[in-house]
Amino acid sequence: MTLNGVDVLSLGLALVGTVVAVVAICLTLKFRSELALPEQIANIPDFLSKEYLERRFPTRVTQEFEWLHTLKDARFATEKKYELLQQEENYKDAISRFQAVTLNLNADFWERDFAYELSLALEQVGVMVLAGAIPLNIVLAMIAPQIIEDWGYCSKFVEKIRAKRPLKPKESDDKTQIRFHRWHGEWLVYAAAIYMDRYWTGRLLDDLISVVCDGDMQTIRKREEELWEELWEELTKPEYSIVPKNTKKEIEKLLGTDC
Repeated sequence: MTLNGVDVLSLGLALVGTVVAVVAICLTLKFRSELALPEQIANIPDFLSKEYLERRFPTRVTQEFEWLHTLKDARFATEKKYELLQQEENYKDAISRFQAVTLNLNADFWERDFAYELSLALEQVGVMVLAGAIPLNIVLAMIAPQIIEDWGYCSKFVEKIRAKRPLKPKESDDKTQIRFHRWHGEWLVYAAAIYMDRYWTGRLLDDLISVVCDGDMQTIRKREEELWEELWEELTKPEYSIVPKNTKKEIEKLLGTDC
């Protein structure tokens, strides 16, 4: 059948094909956008408990014939063995003794396993915050002191791993190696320190901050800003941008820095 010399059937099929193609493109773009944007975690306390505070060790970890099932168990074991609660005048020294044990990568020490799993947990929380799945203000309000204390346990271990297995951008001519290992977790620690310094005071805060950049808040702020610049540049590349704009604004407001 023709109308004014035009095949109506062919025209109809062409229109249907065009509509189907447009719908397919829209669905594809919607699907890709949903993949690119992380889903917000509904039960934040449950996530932080399972993936961080009481995260389970994937393999058997023992301390003096006692099985340590979770990071919470290991924290208690650390406090007991290194007398952290009794070291009111030498808290940093007690942490340093723990850190020294984690640096022996060739021996089978539970402290090293603890430091590794802690660094992994901090990294995961940092990634989820920057991806917009967890609001930074809620994380810091709930567990900022624990984040700082845990970094004291694992920071020297992380530094040693970075030195042994450095990474840098493939296309960069800069010889400076990026802080790839656990850098989202490290940024979260600096954010927690800035948050605590802004809203809290007291001896506990002084002890906690003492294990981060020797307690120098000016250095902490500088490192947070430098690390954020590296993260922001990397995470906002067009091919895999994952940091939502509202997350950036939240960080600017909470930390008082121009991100």
